This record gives sequence, structure tokens and C-alpha cells, in this order.
Amino acid sequence: MTHLNILEKAEFIKEHTEKESTGTPTELAQRLNISERSLYRIISSLKNMGHPITYSRCKQSYCYENKKGKAQL
Repeated sequence: MTHLNILEKAEFIKEHTEKESTGTPTELAQRLNISERSLYRIISSLKNMGHPITYSRCKQSYCYENKKGKAQL
């Protein structure tokens, strides 16, 4: 994966996390055509940059803990 490609995937994750429409980690990884491990690395990087991303089992989607506290990528 190139750096630009990673940034595009991170942006996709952020957009769909905002909408709470990512689906499960397996589904999201398949949509992005990456492994689940790569997905977890990208999400970990986003968290390290200040994005309070969590996974909701009830919603079966990643979501933001606090929408007001999001950082910009």
C-alpha cells in the first residue's frame, strides 16, 4: 500500500465512521480491499492522531466516542 493509498483509506474510514456506516471490521476490510490487520493499523494510527474511534457491537459499526472532540487528518 502506498502512503497516498493509506491516506485515502483512512479518509474513507473517517467518513464512514462519522456516518456510523462502516459495518463490521471484516466487512470494512473487504470494502477497502485490505486485511483486517491493516485495517486495525490504520484505525490505531487515527486514534493516535486524536480520533476517538470505537467499535459499537450494537450498531455493528465504528463510531466516534465524542463527535465534538475529533481531530482533523
